[in-house]
Amino acid sequence: HPDGLAQTGPDVALISADRDEENGVVEAPTLVRRPEGYVLFYSGNTFDSGNYFTNFATAPSPTGPFQKAPGMFLSRESLGGSVTNPGHQDVFDDGGWMAFHADLPQPPGDRAMYVSGLRWNGLTPVLAADPRA
Repeated sequence: HPDGLAQTGPDVALISADRDEENGVVEAPTLVRRPEGYVLFYSGNTFDSGNYFTNFATAPSPTGPFQKAPGMFLSRESLGGSVTNPGHQDVFDDGGWMAFHADLPQPPGDRAMYVSGLRWNGLTPVLAADPRA
């Protein structure tokens, strides 16, 4: 639409909470354009569950169809137990860094912002270093 304010087409659902580990929640989308296509990062589960995580899905266009990657990209397990409930990520414009929040070890319930280097293998993101609060 010329004014940039009106919707010009129908809503398009990109992903849904269709996996058990998501516990009915997908949120915090971050869409990244890569030369090979599009990567949609998302968080699943609830932020205080102990099982909150970040994953990604890939597609040839910004409207999909998106295919979720197996497993969890950022989780307590994938980060070696160093952080709990990692999610609500964002990718820096240069594509070389990812920020996300997660629980601090102490005091319980406090959260911090973490930053980690990010590399790419085509449409597959790879953490380049241990996250630092």
